[in-house]
Amino acid sequence: MKRGILSCLVGFLSFVFLLSCGGGIPKLPDGILDISVNEIFDAYVDIAGLATPSLYSAPETPIELSPFSPVLTITLEKSEGTVFHILFLGKAYDLEFGTLNIDLTEAESGLYPLTVTTRAGVSSRDSQKQVWIKVDNGIEMPKVTLTWLEKELATIELFWKTDSAENAFVSLYLRADTAGEAIDFGIEELQPNVGRPVTFPNLQKGQSYQVGLKRNGEPAINWLASFKTFRDMEEGFQLFYWLDLTEPSTHKVKVGVFGYYKDLSELYLDNYGYHTEGGLARAQERELYSEPEISMDIQENNKLIQFDLKNNPEGYFRLSYTSDKSAIVTSNHGIQGYFCPDYLIASHEQILYGPGAFIGRSGILNENPDFFRASLSLYMLGGWDASTGWEEESPGVYTFPATYSSKIEEFFHASHIYAYQSDAFIKETKQYGAHSFHIILSGSVDRRIINDLQTIYQFLTALWGGTMDIPAYTIMITDPPNNDQSLYAYAGEWTTGQGFSSNWGIIGEMVIHQMFHLWNAWAKGIPCTHDYHMGFWYEGVNEYYCDKILTEIDFQTSSFPPHPCLEEWYRIYKTVRGTSADKPLIIKDEGDPFPDKTLVYWKGAVFAYALDREIRNRSSGRYSLDDFLKHLLIQYNERGGLFSYAAILDYLRQIIPAGLDDWWQQYMVNNEPLFLEEFE
Repeated sequence: MKRGILSCLVGFLSFVFLLSCGGGIPKLPDGILDISVNEIFDAYVDIAGLATPSLYSAPETPIELSPFSPVLTITLEKSEGTVFHILFLGKAYDLEFGTLNIDLTEAESGLYPLTVTTRAGVSSRDSQKQVWIKVDNGIEMPKVTLTWLEKELATIELFWKTDSAENAFVSLYLRADTAGEAIDFGIEELQPNVGRPVTFPNLQKGQSYQVGLKRNGEPAINWLASFKTFRDMEEGFQLFYWLDLTEPSTHKVKVGVFGYYKDLSELYLDNYGYHTEGGLARAQERELYSEPEISMDIQENNKLIQFDLKNNPEGYFRLSYTSDKSAIVTSNHGIQGYFCPDYLIASHEQILYGPGAFIGRSGILNENPDFFRASLSLYMLGGWDASTGWEEESPGVYTFPATYSSKIEEFFHASHIYAYQSDAFIKETKQYGAHSFHIILSGSVDRRIINDLQTIYQFLTALWGGTMDIPAYTIMITDPPNNDQSLYAYAGEWTTGQGFSSNWGIIGEMVIHQMFHLWNAWAKGIPCTHDYHMGFWYEGVNEYYCDKILTEIDFQTSSFPPHPCLEEWYRIYKTVRGTSADKPLIIKDEGDPFPDKTLVYWKGAVFAYALDREIRNRSSGRYSLDDFLKHLLIQYNERGGLFSYAAILDYLRQIIPAGLDDWWQQYMVNNEPLFLEEFE
């Protein structure tokens, strides 16, 4: 130990003299070490393996770390009653003794002060020492942008943003997936603030690749970006999306849509809405480059891009635009998608032009599954992670999931893209067989929310008797935009997930409602016959179970009185009961919209509650509406059985003598007034 051999060190004669004279180790009045004394500082603090760090207290004489040192190691000796407070690279650390390793992998090259302060317990810091550290992480990593893509060729641009006036050099690498051998593409010379194009020829068709860079003296390759080449096809088209998320302070996402088409008579991409009126990608700076030449026409108030393929038998194109995801408040769910230095939450309708309408409305995939392929890559800053509704094929490359082929229009309008700084969020995953339930939670939000959300999901899984056939479901909850409680961010909800800011409220009817739809609606919910309007089934039964869950679950972060929703819904129902505004819930679906879209929610919930109560009463408590949900899922999984109102009545005849046909006809069809004494 350093302190044990101090009396033997010739370099510390003054320190030894001080001890020999009976002065002891210099301490401040409250008993903490006085590290302003160089000898004391050197005796108790070791920085980067140096026993005399006090020699490096000026920026002209810093501690020079080896190039690309991954950590800065600080070792502290124990002194009774002293706590060391260390400040470096904007982060603070408190330690009584031991070893501290500070990560340097994200630090830029430069000179940085390191301040060490001693204190006792929670007293003020009275003794301080500063040394200087020189970090050499090479040049700032150049930005990689995919600029062109074909079946056997790709072109990127390297852009080095710097204040330097000198050129720099980087080694460039390429590999297929992560298992592929890194191919050395040689050394590229970078000019300050000038783009450097690099073309990769002779690539494999339909293959994912990673681009890597290594700076002078760097021991390992940095794999920075990913792309996937197009594959052969007889007819159809393919898309590759490149989303640049490296400038979050601008609130703008740079989008590149690369396409390959063959034997098409027409082609268009849309930004139609799923929950909105559409056009919310808010595309700016649109540009089209193509080989051979084609043109585009922006239509329907920026919601549609129609391409003129000029009778070309096949070709490639790149559509680029910037999507504005700043805090723009709308009249529909607040801020529609938001991008900031900590996160991006967006649904496809809020950021992408896609082929949903073009492919989905043609039904072509039912006849030719190979007609269309799509992949996506997110180019992000270091320390960021992502979750999308796409299937991760290889690191950095996501592919359109085949499970949504029959719902491609919904997918390209309603699925999600979430990205976030890993150290600002908590991610937790729970597996249900092959199905994953992800929660991504801002670090400022009560972590017990994760337990409450998992409890809701487990309740629903038990209620239905299983999960639906989807790869994953993700909930992302962020801080409000700009941490302003008056600003509400919203990223839609669908089969793949839901995202919103915490000030909407978390544990409540809305988050449960969207989870319930996994089973009874959306892309993979149990299909319906649609001979009658399905509002009661989609929304009313759903809302009833929201109320039931809020009543029955003992949450860690929230508390609710019995029937927190039904009390209000029944009050609303009483205001219209028996009037002309009171419409029946079960009416034929002849293509016309339901007379009152809101009625199916609140009245539907009240009548679902009454139906459940009637089932329990007539079966002497042996059965409930819960049992029908389990029965329905079994029928669907085993025989592809569809939901219909007739299916409810058939099941009730099996479990209850004479069934509930009379009650159903009286209240659901004839719309006779319903009275529930417990809510009157």
